[in-house]
Amino acid sequence: MKRALAFFICCCALAVGCGQGSAAPAATINGTSISTKDVVEELDAINSNQQYLQAIDTEFKQQGQSVVGATPGTYDAAFVAAVVRRQMQFALVHDEVVRRGLHADDICKQAAKNDLLQSLGASDVAQGQALYDSFPADYQARLRGWYEDEFALQADLAQQPCGSADVAKAYFDAHPDDFAQNCISLIAVNDQNLADSIVTEARAGADFATLAQQFSTDPQTAAAGGDAGCHTPDEFPSTIAPIVQGTAVGAVADPISNNQGGYVLIKINDRKPANFTDVGSRAEELAAQAQAVDFSAWLTKAQAASHVTVDPRYGTFDGSNFTINPPPLDSNAPSSNSGAPPASDSSTPETAPGP
Repeated sequence: MKRALAFFICCCALAVGCGQGSAAPAATINGTSISTKDVVEELDAINSNQQYLQAIDTEFKQQGQSVVGATPGTYDAAFVAAVVRRQMQFALVHDEVVRRGLHADDICKQAAKNDLLQSLGASDVAQGQALYDSFPADYQARLRGWYEDEFALQADLAQQPCGSADVAKAYFDAHPDDFAQNCISLIAVNDQNLADSIVTEARAGADFATLAQQFSTDPQTAAAGGDAGCHTPDEFPSTIAPIVQGTAVGAVADPISNNQGGYVLIKINDRKPANFTDVGSRAEELAAQAQAVDFSAWLTKAQAASHVTVDPRYGTFDGSNFTINPPPLDSNAPSSNSGAPPASDSSTPETAPGP
């Protein structure tokens, strides 16, 4: 199942290369260490994949940020800080997977791998495979492990099987109204008193089509007696879809403001249930979105409750938004041969409990 990972952003693991580094913690989260060696190895893996490095550096520069530093062999300190932050998030997920006793089966692993390739290749699986193949084997395994953990946890949070095609069908069965065709008529007017009056008349038995021809200012539907066709909820504006879904067949909803001084009156003429074979792809998308929402809520709560320490050479941890602000006096990490973190005058890690 394709989904956007909560903390994948535009690269799977962030940064460029270094050499072998110290095993001293770059950070800890709930007692789990993110060692300098972990960070350095990830930087080295990205640095070994020049096509990927160039692609993400270009993308970050378009956002006013940078991956590489101002001189060859250096790295933007904010980017390195982001590496550490990402690794802390992955550690949170892994620890939760272990705590719940979850295991990714072959179907889950394949789904995670497919999503990894799509994410790497910006939805181009062939390009994603090429970039993936250019990483060292041990980093490939690390990427797969991160994705498998997240897929397994998302599925468990949603109480759904991981990676199975049955997820879409289960979502469809549980949310039939999300796929039904709502056949409606509408009347558009520019006065609230008139809108209220028309709704009163329609509910008292007046013919809605006649009212539409008489009062509606919408030229596309007025001549057809207000008939606006049949549509699924996702085809309506997000503010109107719940109103349509919550109105019974044959009923007229309360006037809906268009936020421009006008009002729309909607009558539900019919509601046609969908067949799964016709909406399977949409069901898969909505199931993935639902899982992502559940996962995001879990991650936000887990981050807020976490206890974090960060070596100040990497920056200052801000528990209010779970970020690491890079060292203010040194914007670049050292060259790829040093294996050291960004320089700083301070040597005592900062402790920052979650809010």
